[in-house]
Amino acid sequence: QTDDDDEDQSPMVAMLKGVDPALEAQVSAIDTKMLHDQSITDAIQGDQIVIGKELARRLDVSVNDSIPVLYLEQLTGTKNKLAVHREMATVGGIFDTGIDEFDSGLIICSPEFFTTLFPEQGITQIGLSFHSNTDIPNTIAALRQRLVLETYSWQELYPELVSALSLEKYTMFFILLLITLVAGMNIVALISMLITQKRADIAILQAMEIGRASCR
Repeated sequence: QTDDDDEDQSPMVAMLKGVDPALEAQVSAIDTKMLHDQSITDAIQGDQIVIGKELARRLDVSVNDSIPVLYLEQLTGTKNKLAVHREMATVGGIFDTGIDEFDSGLIICSPEFFTTLFPEQGITQIGLSFHSNTDIPNTIAALRQRLVLETYSWQELYPELVSALSLEKYTMFFILLLITLVAGMNIVALISMLITQKRADIAILQAMEIGRASCR
């Protein structure tokens, strides 16, 4: 929400993720999903954040708008008491991944800005990008055994997305198969009709004792 509309709009819940923009472009496709021909490196500087297209639409904000970021902090020595803090941020860029979970509920910021909000949090996730020929399941198993850390592939984190992509692949194959069958049947039908129309000519040629070799 913008400063002018603080009292008119209710807060939107989103996940805040602090990333190194230069390294993030190497392990994810977020840099290619940026709108307005921006790069994530240029969009995340200082207190600038990057938000999804759907979240920007709901908040009615655009690039260079200032928005307040509200975050919770558990008070030291208490279990049920939380403190609400407010920090101003500037929308440095907007991305469009096509996945509603990200476009409506993800905010990306720089490590420095994230540390300002959560100074004791530290690094909680490391992203890796593998070569296309890498055996990902075996590599993940080896990382789990060697590092003794929770290691997951994106297929394991988003099984619904994998199912949707698999369904789309099979659906496209089925549609292409139907198109091929219909086109093949039309070709066969046209050839059959042509032969039927030329039966009289073929009969005349055979009556004139013109063999098949002469007709070629």
